[in-house]
Amino acid sequence: MIAALYEPGVPALRVSGHAQYAPKGADIVCAAASVLMYALLEAAGGAEELEPPGQTADGVAPLFALRGGEGDREAFRVVAGGFRLLARQFPENVKFEVRE
Repeated sequence: MIAALYEPGVPALRVSGHAQYAPKGADIVCAAASVLMYALLEAAGGAEELEPPGQTADGVAPLFALRGGEGDREAFRVVAGGFRLLARQFPENVKFEVRE
């Protein structure tokens, strides 16, 4: 399962896991999640990695862990909305959480 954690106050977005909707390389849910995060990287020029690659405090290696600046809030909000929609459409494969 993909887990996406959005922190609008920072703004930050962490995404980890694998959707397991289809075999690796053919998984449209993972592809959608990746496209959302790559779009965020492009839109939020000031975004920086929260953790270096490897395990986070919860023991899960993030695929993406980004924090933005004040000018990046709208980009983070839009991408978080994309993850909210993915979680609604594929609840067995994507979990979306907002932490204030």
